[in-house]
Parts: sequence; C-alpha cells; structure tokens
Amino acid sequence: YTDWHSIKQEGSQYWRIFRDSFHPERVERCGVRFINRLDFPRTECLGDYLATRPELPGDFQSLSHEFFLRLGLQFGDAIATITQTTAPTEGSTRSVYLDIDVFCSANLAPESEELWENFEGLRRVKNQCFFRSVKDKLWRTYV
Repeated sequence: YTDWHSIKQEGSQYWRIFRDSFHPERVERCGVRFINRLDFPRTECLGDYLATRPELPGDFQSLSHEFFLRLGLQFGDAIATITQTTAPTEGSTRSVYLDIDVFCSANLAPESEELWENFEGLRRVKNQCFFRSVKDKLWRTYV
C-alpha cells in the first residue's frame, strides 16, 4: 500500500458500493489488518530486529529455520492479534511476516461516520503494535 489515506479513501468507495448494493442493517465488527514482510540479514540474530520473538537456548538459535508466534492483546474494546512467522527467503536474507489484525465489536448504522472514526482508532492500535514489535535497527532500514 502507499499510505493510510489512500487505503481509507479506496475502502470507503468500496464500502459505499457494498452498502448500496446489499443494504446491511448494522455494522457489528470493524477491523484493520496489515501484513508486513520484514527482511534482514540471515547471519544476524532475530533479537537485533524483533522485540518479540522465539527465544532458543545457545546453539539452537543458529539452527532455527522457521517459526510461528501468535499473541492476542486487548486494548480497551479493541483486540489485536499479532502473528509472526518465517517467510520464504533466498540467499543471505531472512524474512519474517508481521501480521497485525486489530478489531472491535460495533453496533453502528452502515452510513455512520463513527465507522470511520473506529477505523482511525484501530489503526492507532495497529501502529502501537507494529512499533513495539520491531527494534530501531529494523525500523531504520525502512525509513
């Protein structure tokens, strides 16, 4: 994606088409989901790049070739599911998918502006999860 504004604008266009075609009575759940592929050198430790990761004893760290980690966190009414897993890689690069899904229950009219306010709040939670999941060393490579 390019930026949040573009995603929100395109999403609202699709939402209007869906709403006008199917006439939903209520919105019962709002959510945002971002999946990032993070790349870093295979020779370096996961702990240099990821704040949360599997901890393996001693020599096992160098033997790890895949992992799957899932955390569920509650932020008030919002629930965030953070999933980290290895991604296919080539050569000297190690890649990890960082999948952040944030949602909340709702009871909104389909035309309510509060729907879009919910998305803004969920995006803030997603950003908290992202920036606390990666360390500065990784973040600097994407800035």
